[in-house]
Amino acid sequence: SSQKNSKGEFTIDNLAEFRSLCDHHWESTWIPYKDFFENKSCVDIGIWKGILNAKAKKDFNCKTTIGVEPNEMHLSDCEKINPSTKLYADIEHLPNMINTDIVLLHGVICLMGRHWIHELENLLLKVNCRYIHVRHQGGDMFNNAKPTGTKRETNRYNLNSYKDNPTSDDIIEFLRTKGFDLLNQKTIDIKDSIIIFQRRNS
Repeated sequence: SSQKNSKGEFTIDNLAEFRSLCDHHWESTWIPYKDFFENKSCVDIGIWKGILNAKAKKDFNCKTTIGVEPNEMHLSDCEKINPSTKLYADIEHLPNMINTDIVLLHGVICLMGRHWIHELENLLLKVNCRYIHVRHQGGDMFNNAKPTGTKRETNRYNLNSYKDNPTSDDIIEFLRTKGFDLLNQKTIDIKDSIIIFQRRNS
């Protein structure tokens, strides 16, 4: 597996730099919900390099058992710091009958374009969860941006625009039809909001 370890971007020297890229997400998306995440299991769709998952395990005893990430370099890095997380390249390849407390969809529905309903339907057929924790990007500022295919904005659909990005209300309505009720909603900044759902009668 020496060949495998040569992939990825992490080195001892740059890990701090990558961590600092995630600081604002840790502050906005995880810390305010510490009690919610504590001692829970998660499936993370769009895990990226898994930096915050490793931190959540250490700080909150919140274990990400499964992660999905289409980018091979990010997957390779994620594996290095989350050795007990099973990683998959896409939702299609997830096993069936996954049980978890929380599904994480952090800044990822907005990268799915018109495929978002198909992807979430597929996901919910495979994963049985009690909660869904979403960080969603929307608004004109995001929707009018051009997909660049770099950093976190990588998407696997070769989108040429984000104009099909659903609104928060679209997501709330869709998940309501799938048996998930809105538990909490908070706007963080001009383009980001956190939306938390709980399975009805759970």
